[in-house]
Amino acid sequence: MQIDGQTFTQDELAKFEPIQTASRLRIHTQAGSHIMLLGGEPLPHPTLIWWNFVADHQTALEKAVADWNSGHPRFGNIDISGTTLTRLI
Repeated sequence: MQIDGQTFTQDELAKFEPIQTASRLRIHTQAGSHIMLLGGEPLPHPTLIWWNFVADHQTALEKAVADWNSGHPRFGNIDISGTTLTRLI
């Protein structure tokens, strides 16, 4: 993918600094590409991201991973039996 002439590869995060005026980004990708754009005000605290988990401190992140691995109801009923998928380790 190219954004304003800068190249990004699969699984790479492109971060843009805040700007004060309206602006356009020119995004070019191959057919079938999937991208996600997130925007908004910066969070007021440090943020940790690992896999699909987001937390504001390490213990919360570790708890989310443990809850996911144990099938905690906060993630709903996700049955991975009969697939090649595994829980995190």
